Amino acid sequence: MKDQDAFSISFKRSMQVKTLNEKTKIRTQGDTLNVSSQLLFQRLITAAKHVTDDVSKIFSYELSNFPSAMFDTSGAMRKPQKSNLAEALWAIGDCSAEYETSTTDVQYVLDGGSLLHRIQWPRGVTFGRIAYLYVDHVCRKYNTAIVVFDGYGNGPSTKDSTHQRQTKGIVGTKVLFKEDTPFKSKKEQFLGNVENKQNFINLLAERFKSQNIVSHHAESDADVLIVQTAVESAKSTTTVLIGEDTDLLVLLCYHINSCHHNIIFQSEMKQSTKKFKVWDLKKTKNVLGEEFCKVLPFVQSISGCDTTSRLFGIGKGQAVKKAQTDEYFMECANTFTDTMYKDTQLLLRHKPILCLKRKY
Repeated sequence: MKDQDAFSISFKRSMQVKTLNEKTKIRTQGDTLNVSSQLLFQRLITAAKHVTDDVSKIFSYELSNFPSAMFDTSGAMRKPQKSNLAEALWAIGDCSAEYETSTTDVQYVLDGGSLLHRIQWPRGVTFGRIAYLYVDHVCRKYNTAIVVFDGYGNGPSTKDSTHQRQTKGIVGTKVLFKEDTPFKSKKEQFLGNVENKQNFINLLAERFKSQNIVSHHAESDADVLIVQTAVESAKSTTTVLIGEDTDLLVLLCYHINSCHHNIIFQSEMKQSTKKFKVWDLKKTKNVLGEEFCKVLPFVQSISGCDTTSRLFGIGKGQAVKKAQTDEYFMECANTFTDTMYKDTQLLLRHKPILCLKRKY
């Protein structure tokens, strides 16, 4: 091989070097054992303390192919515990609605993504019949409703990582269907294809329109449009937003106008649920305070959301506590929420994380 071009040489598989990251299993004494390269590195570092006086030399080499504080062993972003933020906010003070809203004196705004997963799809019935089940559900439970749907197929979305985690990377087969086409697969597999999901949403919107149910459609993620619809509705009447995502609560706290009618945020009542939280947004904003609500989207994003990874060992409650007690953290948060300080944001990009890491 002397004097040969290195890029033109092809080695046999038996002569190729395998990295520890590629070797996930080994066989020993007839048994197959899983190997965690990260755990192995950690044990080697521990053992190195008895071999060398200067362990810092070991850390001059790359010990992991991804930062474990932000990614799990599969390389995916750590799953955010968004519901923990709602729990932390609920514990600060009384945010509950003091009354049960009547179905006749309020405007309902429904998260279409949550609604899609609410109804079971009987196998063998037509897609038109399935759409009717949604129409019947909305008409029975909500007197006046606006349904806001996510948009799919228009390029990358802020929830792509979440969708990939939920579907475990499985993409459903594209199905060409009409109203009279019988449904023969599983709901999760069908909705696992974005074209299928968008086409069904289009069919559902037509059915809603025929029953005078208003539907809005976002280009991609609908969270902002859902909240904007609720805030706009609150200018004229009390509004109830039905949804499951904590991101909606965060955006409502940020956008609600105290001079308008109230907004109630709650998940849809299930027969199996005896008790669930009903948020009075005006009361919630008074409990949290104007300044805290202003930085709440930043608190949510830095501690893990759809587009950012959850930091290992740092919970939502810890981030909320920092925002309440740490003046420097609040200063950084205000800088990040102000678009006038883009250059400063780059300089301070690591400071809020260091604040969260501090235990005092």
